[in-house]
Amino acid sequence: MRINNKYLLIIRIDSTTHVWIKPINKTIELNTSRIKLRVRRKLSSLVDHVSFRTIYLEKFSRDCDLYEVNNVSKFKNIYEANNYLEHWYDSAEGHQWHSRISKEEYEEFESSSRDRAAEMMGY
Repeated sequence: MRINNKYLLIIRIDSTTHVWIKPINKTIELNTSRIKLRVRRKLSSLVDHVSFRTIYLEKFSRDCDLYEVNNVSKFKNIYEANNYLEHWYDSAEGHQWHSRISKEEYEEFESSSRDRAAEMMGY
């Protein structure tokens, strides 16, 4: 995100919040430490709000036996969701994807499952 024509703001939100302010033109030699401190203070409340709100995810997975599941999950915050997804993807046996959805979509969602191998065999 561009702060103005002289500085570029880079924000990374994870278990620790990193804020970088880099001069766009490297020939500018200004003290950015005061600006960094001001930006960090203003962003701290934003980061708390963003990182601690409820996360809703739609998930799809297909295992090696062609069994498909499409469902939703609710997480307390982004950290809980990321931790779950790391383990979920690590244990994948086939194609998987996830997508953030709204609370309304979460409440209206109907989970489904399908066994494609059984369908091919006529079960």
